[in-house]
Amino acid sequence: MPKPPERFQKLAHQFDLVADMINECVDPKQRMLLLCHMKIILNEIDELISSNLNRDSQVNISSPPPNQPTAES
Repeated sequence: MPKPPERFQKLAHQFDLVADMINECVDPKQRMLLLCHMKIILNEIDELISSNLNRDSQVNISSPPPNQPTAES
């Protein structure tokens, strides 16, 4: 599986292609299919972003807090 930035770029490119196809399409049924495909791409992008946010928050939680001055300092 590609790295997240590569995967995001690939999905963004696919989204742009589908958007262009929708703009050129005149058949309502075909437009609906393209919109459904666009929704699938958006869900994949959302999942990718969410998984990266979750991973980043887990890294932040597991890392020790920065040294903070205590009341005794």
